[in-house]
Amino acid sequence: MTGVYARSTSYTGWTTVSIFRQLLLVFLALVAADAQTGKPDPFFTQVPFDQWRGGKQSLTHWSADLVPPELSAFQRIAAGVKIHVDGPELPKHHAVILAEFEDADGNVWQTHAQLGRGPEYVQSAFVLPGDYSVSIALYDPVTRQHGFTQKKLRVAPLKAEPLPGAWEGLPRVEFFSAERDSPDAWYLPSIGNRLRLPLQTQHRVHIDVLVNTTPSESVSDALGELRRDMSAVIPAMKTLSQIDLTNGSMDFALLDLTRQRSIRAANWDDIKGFFAETNPGVIDVHALDSRWKMRRFFADQLTGETAREQAHAVIVLSGPAFFPDWEPATKIDLPSDPLHRVFYIRCRLIPHSVLQPRPRPRPGVRPRPIIPGFFRLPLDDLEKPLESSGAMLFDVITPEQFRRVLAAVMGQISRM
Repeated sequence: MTGVYARSTSYTGWTTVSIFRQLLLVFLALVAADAQTGKPDPFFTQVPFDQWRGGKQSLTHWSADLVPPELSAFQRIAAGVKIHVDGPELPKHHAVILAEFEDADGNVWQTHAQLGRGPEYVQSAFVLPGDYSVSIALYDPVTRQHGFTQKKLRVAPLKAEPLPGAWEGLPRVEFFSAERDSPDAWYLPSIGNRLRLPLQTQHRVHIDVLVNTTPSESVSDALGELRRDMSAVIPAMKTLSQIDLTNGSMDFALLDLTRQRSIRAANWDDIKGFFAETNPGVIDVHALDSRWKMRRFFADQLTGETAREQAHAVIVLSGPAFFPDWEPATKIDLPSDPLHRVFYIRCRLIPHSVLQPRPRPRPGVRPRPIIPGFFRLPLDDLEKPLESSGAMLFDVITPEQFRRVLAAVMGQISRM
């Protein structure tokens, strides 16, 4: 995982890591500076893309719309274009989609992709606030017909910014794509640019991030629940990995409570391999017998981490965790001194469209507001033992909330 560094027991080791980190940051800064001025796609030289502007179109049974920009779970604003075609010919012909973003200074970013088998395709991009001209073309390589359209995109800055400077050095446009049901969509391994999240502490601090991957047992679709949880938790994990802890170190672990496993995750291959072996719909007899000890396993992981460092913070990331058949809750005893902190962040993303006021049922009637507390959940079975232990508990349902929570957590750790 980008941003996770191994701890060294010698001063020389830490010096080497620090030098490597500085060289890496310089390299990334040079790459980001180059990306700020645009990124052309060589495929565009194979078609008369510029000649299509304002010209006559030969493809008519297609449409293109902009995906409205909004803050994503990766703490970057995501936008994009959505292509829809009528009829099976274009998918059969492997039609090519070309997308170009041009900013107000004339810098251009381009990408292309095949339409695929379905009638719809979405090309996503992380974008910085600003105004863009978006040009979209659809090209049939068999008939050599094309369609072309241009649209205006305005990306507004965040209304409130708890992490000022987090987007410094990032390219204005960075394309990405991943199948929604693929684990790659949880992490986006092709995106290597990092947020700017400096964290300076008073003492040398070690941070352990524990990621609960066990879905609630109160749902019938365990695999669907796992996907929903991880689509919120893994982006949060990747975001935390980009913290630049100048006086300390960080480790990441994936927790399988049902099988009582804790797997250290140093990169995306480790994470992806863990999920490839995890089948929440199939639990062996041994795992069923040990399920009664799930809470104790979680407590042991938590207290074991907090006890081994002079200054230590534990951040737990989890989806809702409700396990009706495991052992009764008992308070988890945590160190009470200010150099040991525990943060529990429950992540579940509610789409912005759901959180917005409901549409008017008929003309002249006011929109129905969302009922306060409608999405509120009670303390789950991992939170209950921590309620009076001194741990800080957070419930996150939007990327904006996670951004504020991240700022609060970093603020608390900076005082350690």
